[in-house]
Amino acid sequence: MNPFQKSISLISGMSLVKKTLIVFFCLLFFVLVVERPGSSDSRRLDGAKLLFPKLLALQVSKVELSNLPEPTPILTLAKADGLWKVVNGHSFPADRERIDRFLAILENMVSEQVVSNNPGRTAIYALDQKTSPHVKVWDGRDRLVADLLVGKNDADGRQFVLVAGSNDVISVTQNLNSLLLQDLDGWKDKTLLSLSESDAQRLVLSKGAEDTILEKKNGQWRLVSPEDREPDPLALRTLFESLKNFRADRLADSLEGTQVNFDKPDYNLSVRLIDGTLKSVVFSASKDRLTYFAKNGDQSLIYTVPASQVENLFGLKFKSSAPAK
Repeated sequence: MNPFQKSISLISGMSLVKKTLIVFFCLLFFVLVVERPGSSDSRRLDGAKLLFPKLLALQVSKVELSNLPEPTPILTLAKADGLWKVVNGHSFPADRERIDRFLAILENMVSEQVVSNNPGRTAIYALDQKTSPHVKVWDGRDRLVADLLVGKNDADGRQFVLVAGSNDVISVTQNLNSLLLQDLDGWKDKTLLSLSESDAQRLVLSKGAEDTILEKKNGQWRLVSPEDREPDPLALRTLFESLKNFRADRLADSLEGTQVNFDKPDYNLSVRLIDGTLKSVVFSASKDRLTYFAKNGDQSLIYTVPASQVENLFGLKFKSSAPAK
């Protein structure tokens, strides 16, 4: 009698309870070892299977975008030491918020419906290897975790995508085009200052020779100049709300012919943090005074900021209605 026949004979002689237990443990082994619930290859979102189960936003180290609008048809975003940069000829700090939104869309992208699996009909959905936006994403181990073409949107706003290696044109609710159809400048970080009130010790807002100085004393803010008194609480709150994430609207391509002089700026913002660190931003008006050119400390990058944004900041009135103490 061979081993298989011996096993059958042994099982046949078992009670029903023992047979049931054997079947149960075999099924349990299959579920836990073969199916591996919770593994990265079977991640699900609200019961729907994710298109890119191996993509975890926090583990992404590189993104390559191609077939983008001119003048920058190819864009590379790379993360090193936790910081994202735009790597296109020159390296620029990248807009972390935009990248986080982009990766969150990909990480949570699920298939709503397969609308076609006919390779000859992909052009109907604006999916073409040579012209459609092409997205590739790598993780920290240099593994390609997402590769897809992005097509047009339908009348209901759903987007058509084509995953590499598949003929299935998939309809998804997430919209990548709102982020992909940005020029190179749209991916660059344009934060001039990111300041928390709790980190600040002293602020100086200079307009020409006129200085407004605010200083924290015994945990409370005090207007030091042009006179010593309590600052207006609304103006103070508006100031720190503005400086929490003070951003420019663009990076300036060139200052040639603009007659900008950062040695004698129109406005100067200087901040000393509680740890002694100094930060500064200088602003110099454009010829038409509709925008200001801005420069952050010793950095070489030049930004443009709407005039209203700058003038509202430096136009805050910190003298409160309360008498000076």
